[in-house]
Amino acid sequence: MSDKKELSWDYNSGKIKRNFTNEWANSGWFNMEKLPDVVTSLIEQRKSMVAYIEALHDKIDDIIKKNNICDNPRCHTAGCTSDHK
Repeated sequence: MSDKKELSWDYNSGKIKRNFTNEWANSGWFNMEKLPDVVTSLIEQRKSMVAYIEALHDKIDDIIKKNNICDNPRCHTAGCTSDHK
């Protein structure tokens, strides 16, 4: 049976309050200087993922068009000539 403890963080001091052991509780400093770099990196990663997904959707649309794939959810047949299209 483990004794679950919660972590908290003091934004002003940059210290993480950890109470598992005295040694660990006093070692929790957060480097605030790198925070803007982390946020910038996450924003750039998000932009890259969105661009990749948009390109993927364009490619799928191109494949559907080139192969004349039916857009009816019950069909999805390539080269469909049915009137449900």
